Amino acid sequence: MKFTKGELKELILTLIVGSWVREAVDEYNGEEYKSPSRHEKLLKYFLELSEKLGYEDLFEKFKGELIVSNSLGKEEDKIMEIFHEDVFWEELQTRMGKRDFFKSITKEEKEGLKKNFCLPERVHKIYEKYEKEFEKYGIDRLEIAVQRSSTH
Repeated sequence: MKFTKGELKELILTLIVGSWVREAVDEYNGEEYKSPSRHEKLLKYFLELSEKLGYEDLFEKFKGELIVSNSLGKEEDKIMEIFHEDVFWEELQTRMGKRDFFKSITKEEKEGLKKNFCLPERVHKIYEKYEKEFEKYGIDRLEIAVQRSSTH
């Protein structure tokens, strides 16, 4: 099978980003990264293929080993930056929306939640409220009320 440079580049980017995500999940679960050698073997295979096909801008040689090129590493960094930004806003609106929903949950909604195991449509209106707020103002209008302890 022959890959175009663009296809091989996307495969390599997907592999290194995916490996990063898998490693983060394993660490979050308190486990060691389960199979870096498997991902490293795949990456090595695709870098060797890049070399054979003459796609020099996808790899570099470092101490006799093929590694991802600096330009591809920068693309990975940009992808991860965009991903983290997206996750931040998505999580913020979802968590705040759920918080607000459960503060105002009705008896009927509680019963429906017990039966259906999913939140009712109303929660999406709350998510939309936060989505619009954050799109327009970012976190500029976000306030945290800290309760002071009455103990000294």
